[in-house]
Amino acid sequence: MKKLTFIIGFVAVFIFESFGQQLPQITQFMLNNYAINTAFAGKESAIEARILNRDQWTGITDAPRTFNLSVQGMTQNPKVGIGGIVFSDNAGPTRRMGLNLSYAYHLNLTDKWKLGLSVAGGALQFSIDGTRIDLDQADDPALFSEKRTQLVFDASFSALVYREDFYFGVTLPQLMQNNLDLYESIAEEGNKLEDHYYVTAGYKHELSDKWAVEPAILTKYVSPAPLKTDLSLRVIYESKVWLGGTYRTNDAIAMFAGYNYNDQISIGYAYDITTSSIKSFSDSTHELTLAFKVSK
Repeated sequence: MKKLTFIIGFVAVFIFESFGQQLPQITQFMLNNYAINTAFAGKESAIEARILNRDQWTGITDAPRTFNLSVQGMTQNPKVGIGGIVFSDNAGPTRRMGLNLSYAYHLNLTDKWKLGLSVAGGALQFSIDGTRIDLDQADDPALFSEKRTQLVFDASFSALVYREDFYFGVTLPQLMQNNLDLYESIAEEGNKLEDHYYVTAGYKHELSDKWAVEPAILTKYVSPAPLKTDLSLRVIYESKVWLGGTYRTNDAIAMFAGYNYNDQISIGYAYDITTSSIKSFSDSTHELTLAFKVSK
């Protein structure tokens, strides 16, 4: 039983560390704002579909992989935005899949400033595939000889203050704090989905008719894990091509680039260089995002 408990603990630590607390990591967060803060739905008078695929820590067997597909935009009411996202996070024998739907309402604070408030809810399915775990002792309990799954429902709240060239947002995901009890016989209490706190901000400064710079920041906190901050800067040419970099505290540095065609199709790629202790086993992560945008 001690051996089995150790394996479960190792898997849990691996998942939570690799996902940046209990939620997925995204390097190009400034391009995937809706995945971080659902109040971005309806911020622009357009409908956007975005795909993201992230392969983390290449070279490590069963390393984390993240995929999500989101669609969001303004409705016929310019004050209302709706959206949805489906996602899958995989790490070894574990998987987290889900669907979230959101509703956002936007208010005019002044002639330039607006406030967006959003609620989102959906279903999460957690699973662990015991057939992919090898035990040294054949007489260990056979809890890992099958696939276990659990379905829970969750909700989040987001707020966003913004104007044309600046935004500041706060997100509170996992508000319901569900317990995960995939193996009730191992622990008296399940693993709890903890409260998270996301704060994000960005500013686009026009240097000239052709050039612009956009610094952005994303801060994530969940107790008792240390605070994590992504500091990002990208340089944009003619609103079509961009290059940039990101520094993630105690984790990685990243380089990214992208191209925007007619403000309708855009593609972005990020390459993370690991700086944490994981670099002894893997020093890179690849992330690709593709977006399609149409006017309302």
